[in-house]
Amino acid sequence: MNFFKKKKQNNQSKQTKNKEKKRESNIGGKEEKLEEEKFKIGNDIIIHTMPKRFRFVHKKANKAKTTGLLIIAGGAVFFIAIIVLFFCLFKIRSVKPELTSAPATPGAISEAQQSKASHKDNQIKSGKKDVSPPLKATSTKQALPDDNKIDTVAATTTLANGTTAAATSTLADFIKGVDSDNDGLTDKEEKLLGSGLNNMDSDGDGYNDLTEAINLYNPVKAGDDKLINNPGVNKYLNNTFNYNLLYPNSWAQSAIVGGESVMFKSNDNHFIQVIVQPNIDHQDIENWHKQQFDTEVIDQERKITTNSWQGIKSEDGLIIYLTGRKYNYIFTITYNTGLSNKLDYANIFAIAVKSFEISD
Repeated sequence: MNFFKKKKQNNQSKQTKNKEKKRESNIGGKEEKLEEEKFKIGNDIIIHTMPKRFRFVHKKANKAKTTGLLIIAGGAVFFIAIIVLFFCLFKIRSVKPELTSAPATPGAISEAQQSKASHKDNQIKSGKKDVSPPLKATSTKQALPDDNKIDTVAATTTLANGTTAAATSTLADFIKGVDSDNDGLTDKEEKLLGSGLNNMDSDGDGYNDLTEAINLYNPVKAGDDKLINNPGVNKYLNNTFNYNLLYPNSWAQSAIVGGESVMFKSNDNHFIQVIVQPNIDHQDIENWHKQQFDTEVIDQERKITTNSWQGIKSEDGLIIYLTGRKYNYIFTITYNTGLSNKLDYANIFAIAVKSFEISD
């Protein structure tokens, strides 16, 4: 009897286990046996592993991932295309035809527009020697690079040996600045020196203001008072290249490091500049000028000689090239009218050249 009871219990136990296994494997209407794999290591250790159906990524999951990546990639391409399209449209609309203008044709320079100051022997004071007429300008206008700052580099031209010289032009139509009393000094120069705008002889000594000023005498004080004593005048000393000159006290002074270039600038953007460069072959100024400008003949009236230097002025009178007695350097002194066509300070330039001294 016991034998049949045990057999019946064993059969019920097997049926219960089979039902549990079928229930666990019934997924999506399909029955699948989920048997875990067992590995026996040694006598006491058994390792259980995951059923095989869970070891692989479902195909539908792979398809969903691929579809998502394609959507993201397509969106990025579309966004980039929109940006490129807008950029192209903006660029096309921003392009404008380039404006051009014909250069202005300058008028001819007449004698009436040039300096009327002239040298008169009967106006020279007793004892005043080496008197010369003011420089006369007949051409070029040079543009000032910047109205709001002092620029220490003027327009230059590269010469045959690689050195530079002030550039010239013959396109400008210069006119003389306003001269109310017709004494040769412009009104702006009279203000700098303190002389009368409506008085040809401010100190009343019988000699007009221009004649005194360009010969380095004070036009506002009678007698033999020197121009350096005029409150409107100052002396610049360059210790590097051993030269000095007179310039208006109210003009701004600017020099580059080393002192090769110095500029004196007025409030209305006219300026006088001195540029120094080596005289490589130690030539006198005439031979240097002929070599650099490829010319054989130099007019005698363009040559200037003083106790400390020899020089040659340009045809318009606004540039002086000179060298000292030892021929160590070439000095270039220029007068630039900035954006104006008026020679308001031609006599101030003449004073700077007249007072220029080299102590080598």
